[in-house]
Amino acid sequence: MRPQTPETGRANGVPVPQLATLRKRAGLSQRALAERARVSRHTISRLEQGAIARYTTIALLAETLHVTPSRLIQPPRRVQTEAAPNQPSVSGGP
Repeated sequence: MRPQTPETGRANGVPVPQLATLRKRAGLSQRALAERARVSRHTISRLEQGAIARYTTIALLAETLHVTPSRLIQPPRRVQTEAAPNQPSVSGGP
């Protein structure tokens, strides 16, 4: 597959929505992860805020966190919440 470039109007990476969760689970600060993955702390911060990660950066982060690249780019699981039971209306009378 050909890499996508800005000239073609397509992104050359993807968001990494699981990064903060996996970093915290590993007990790492942004700085520690950045140093181990050989990227800047600013990069980690931007990615955790939703910026697009290059595929090479995803590979470095995945290796550092001991996960697959696909694990980093998975959307977060949605937590189902129970619907609140219908509350009876209270009517005031004369």
